[in-house]
Amino acid sequence: MTLNFPTSIEQGIKVHDTTVIKLGKIFQIVSASLISLFACSDSNDSIVANAAGHQLSTDQVVEALARQNTLPTQPEIIEVLADYWIDYTLIGELSLQDSLLTNFDLDLILQQELEEELINRYLDLTVEFDTTFSAEQLLQAWDEAPPSDSIRAAHILLELPDDATNTQADSLIELASNLKKRLDSGESFGNIARQYSDDTGNASRGGDLGFFLPGMLMPELEDVAYSLQVGQLSEPFFSTSGVHLLRVLDRRTMDFQSSETEFRQLMIERTINEAYSLFLNDLIQTKNIRISPESGSIVRELARNTETDLNNAALNRSLVNYSDGSFTVQEGLDFLRTLGTDLLEQIATVPEETLDQLLMDLAQSRVLVDLAKAEEIQLTEDYLAHQDSLFVNFIDMLKIETDAIGLRMIIPRTNETSHEALDRIVLQLLRELLAGRNPPSFGQITVGARQQMPWSINDRAVLATLERLNELQGFSTNPLPDSITESTSRPVEENITDSIGVN
Repeated sequence: MTLNFPTSIEQGIKVHDTTVIKLGKIFQIVSASLISLFACSDSNDSIVANAAGHQLSTDQVVEALARQNTLPTQPEIIEVLADYWIDYTLIGELSLQDSLLTNFDLDLILQQELEEELINRYLDLTVEFDTTFSAEQLLQAWDEAPPSDSIRAAHILLELPDDATNTQADSLIELASNLKKRLDSGESFGNIARQYSDDTGNASRGGDLGFFLPGMLMPELEDVAYSLQVGQLSEPFFSTSGVHLLRVLDRRTMDFQSSETEFRQLMIERTINEAYSLFLNDLIQTKNIRISPESGSIVRELARNTETDLNNAALNRSLVNYSDGSFTVQEGLDFLRTLGTDLLEQIATVPEETLDQLLMDLAQSRVLVDLAKAEEIQLTEDYLAHQDSLFVNFIDMLKIETDAIGLRMIIPRTNETSHEALDRIVLQLLRELLAGRNPPSFGQITVGARQQMPWSINDRAVLATLERLNELQGFSTNPLPDSITESTSRPVEENITDSIGVN
């Protein structure tokens, strides 16, 4: 049994590819008193950001943006650049302390996957169902609700990374649109699928999904497939996996004799899903799970500022209550900090009902984890082995990513300290980012690092940087003005001084 957590707010928690917990609602702050607890910025207009004793100056941001002829008109662009700088700096600082990266705090990053594993094991042990059906039982179920036609389709998947940006999503749509034009002009669907599809399970077969009934594939694929005629090609469409193109190859009316095997599998999956749904619905009643007033509004505001600095009373406030515990603001904030920017933007704008449903789902997960721990599933040898393996695999992946951009085995140049070498490498990564070479984003990975080490973004310096850049409008394609070069006593990659950092 596999329980998959969502990659979009509208997606539900799925068991065997069927939604059993629909997601939906998170938190906005109602009172100005809670907003007033947010962290304050550094007052020095010349320092845009601090991180673990390193500083990003206004001069360096202006130089980097002007060099690439990238002159923003909104402070958010500078803040995003500062966020990248902070993430790279913190990762580099941790790698200087331990090149094996065992000092990374991965608790929040790995917590969700480990808790999913706990929940899966608990549900496997607890939820009972009978999936043995005689031929007579299957025939009776068929007569009561004959299934829809069986469809055979092929698809092309252009996979979307978990932390994909809007730009990446747009580029996939553009690629899918270009592939559709080639297909419409007569190119072979199978050849293009073998060349471009990221669905390794069927790309070698030309994207052929075989015959399927409703409930056997992802809902997004089925909805499109059942809306098309035989031979018809879909427009590009999104699923939780990425962007798809789909063509219906065949369609046949089902009869029991020829479809008994597929129908049996459909009944097994339906039975399992119903059993889990009943169990989870009963859980809400038996544990008396209820959302506290204004919790959705609180989550919405936290999604807009996941680095807010709240006092203990605010962090311990209950968002959802249940019979033997509660889901608090601190737990909600921890969850939000593991999400990418796009998901946080969704949470900040979805309807109140969606936020409430998400809170209910998070509370259900918390209750299930507590129940699993009561059974001491987390102490079993196989679970501990899974935990160790997950940590090792994540660290190995992180080593590969940081090695690729020079952030792990940092080698200073002659007469350069390791501190200065890190500053130089990070500034170069920012230039590559601005040049469109897309070094990796570590936003979610650095959640723990941002709690381990001090950092800050100075809002006043961001605005001051924007003002200076606005003054350069129309001059950015020429050599930099003397006012910038004179303010930098050394080459820009060395123009970062030590700092204590901001708590």
